Amino acid sequence: MLSIDPGDAEAAAMPPHQRRGRIVQAVTALLLRLSERSPLALAVEDLHWIDPQSEEVLRALVDGIAATPVLVLLTHRPGYTPPFQDQTYVSRITLRGLSAAQAVGLVGSVLRADSVPAAAVELITRRAEGNPLFVEELSRALLEDGTLQRDNGGLKLARPLSAVVIPDTVQGVIMARIDRLPEAPKAALQVASVIGREFSAQLVERVAALPQDARQALGELRAVELIYQKSAFPELAYLFKHALTHDVAYESLLKQHRRALHRRAGEVIEDLYAERLSEFYEALAGHYLQGEVWPRAVEYCLKAAGKARAHYAYRQAIRQCEDALRILETHGGPAETARAAFELLGDLESLESHIDRANEAYERALALGGPEASRHRIAGKRHRPGAVFRDGARIAYYEHGAGDTTLLLAHPLFYGIGTYQPFLEELCGEFRIVTVDPRGTAGSDPIPEDYRVRDHVADVAAVIRALGGAPVVFIGISRAASIGASFVAAHPELVEKLILVGPPTMPPDLREDPEFVRRRAHFTRFEELVKAGQYQDVLRDFWTQVVSEPDCRDLVQERVAMSGEYSPAVYRTFFLTQEAERLVDPNIANIRVPTLVLNGDADLVTPVAGARHLASSITGAELYVFKGRGHSLYATAPLEFAQVVRSFVRTGRPV
Repeated sequence: MLSIDPGDAEAAAMPPHQRRGRIVQAVTALLLRLSERSPLALAVEDLHWIDPQSEEVLRALVDGIAATPVLVLLTHRPGYTPPFQDQTYVSRITLRGLSAAQAVGLVGSVLRADSVPAAAVELITRRAEGNPLFVEELSRALLEDGTLQRDNGGLKLARPLSAVVIPDTVQGVIMARIDRLPEAPKAALQVASVIGREFSAQLVERVAALPQDARQALGELRAVELIYQKSAFPELAYLFKHALTHDVAYESLLKQHRRALHRRAGEVIEDLYAERLSEFYEALAGHYLQGEVWPRAVEYCLKAAGKARAHYAYRQAIRQCEDALRILETHGGPAETARAAFELLGDLESLESHIDRANEAYERALALGGPEASRHRIAGKRHRPGAVFRDGARIAYYEHGAGDTTLLLAHPLFYGIGTYQPFLEELCGEFRIVTVDPRGTAGSDPIPEDYRVRDHVADVAAVIRALGGAPVVFIGISRAASIGASFVAAHPELVEKLILVGPPTMPPDLREDPEFVRRRAHFTRFEELVKAGQYQDVLRDFWTQVVSEPDCRDLVQERVAMSGEYSPAVYRTFFLTQEAERLVDPNIANIRVPTLVLNGDADLVTPVAGARHLASSITGAELYVFKGRGHSLYATAPLEFAQVVRSFVRTGRPV
């Protein structure tokens, strides 16, 4: 679905992650609308094989069905963890082995016979020990090897069971079935196992170069139920009936032949799908890795990492990047490729707020030399640590880049330094950028209970003075916008310009506005959950509000994982501390520096009407509204955000 031409110029021009998000939203809305007409049951089998895009649709659907007449039935093997099992309306049922009666019924169903010799049934059920796959495969094996023969609608024994050699494992039974296949179907099955769990007939035909039509061979495999047809459009595609069938077929290949087939599979995919190759970056990385074509494996690992980053799947991107670096370390490669890989790894670790790992990656990139412009860019992204002590407590901060103007980025406890990374990368080549770890986070000391806005203001002032005391451009994100407003009021001499991003406000004339009423209801619920110690529920609900764009569900998961590292004191301080200065409003009259107010018009946390109120109330303030963006616009629209900040710092205007 993601690769289909939408037939609409606006949709076709969307960034891939945004288009994906809109498709997820549309599919979910369609299914929920169907449930309004009549109750809907949706069954998804073999969830352990689901691809990330389909899993995202399923996750969005499950998140939205609590109050709808929808039943979602999912099956998966042990070892897979569904991403939505914590919801109270999700039930988990562990399946037990088949009873003797169930096993007997399955034998008859598989063999499609009215009667099966009792001795054969007893042998099958005894050896299978309740494993339904073993029952199924052993039943078919006895029919295929001639032990059982059809007789007037039933089956009869054609030879004594004592003469039958039965493997001890289900894998052995499957291997015996594969060995009995004619040469062409067997070769097609082995080639398909190299391609993957799912495969197209065209790919098998091109990779195998079978002397006869691959489609005929695949038809024979389908007839004996080793594979199933998955789709006929846009191309004929199949999937292995079971993971073990795939694994056994794959392991039956000699390693040298397997390597050659992986290389061939990569080449064929590049040729067949050249116009939409990005869909296959992960598969190509795997094929060239297993085929030991090291330069191509590195190339596609890094392309897959970049693709994952664009979709906010940072941990997946880190794994792909590390795979590329392991190949380069073991088998060598161009220095410029290794340098690019280390730089990308540094960026990804920064997005995860792993400062030490990020710096290590940047240092290794710099150690590989390269053009001066490249070295300058990488050096600017390094997180140069510093610390200041106030009242005996350590406040950590980091410097990036260089320049005559200093941007000080403040975030509100819960967000983490990774919040800054997307636009920091864009601006650190032009400005000195300072990020501060608030008390209770990262490198700073733990946060005391009832830590107030004035305390955060004093911490930031201590950092600025430690850096020389020159005025800064203060960028306050969300709740930290209130810190910025209080900071300007207390230390106007330390602020050159003020940028308020998604600032919290509660104008009296908007208290009963539906958007503000809804916001208060959400935060009342967050407070109740924190008081009850239900921190994981808070994280999921809070970040779903903060990152509300439909194309950013992976970013929600990243933020939930990051915030899960904080102590209960951070939760209590962030959600339960009550004071007027949590809002910008008390300091509106005290803001007398050039000010820019930024907000998304789809913000569920700070409605855009509040931003308009602030911009009209602060003397000389500018307003810029991000179209279609929510509260995390600095992460979901980093290029636009960086451009607006750059323009305001240099000209005093957002555009």
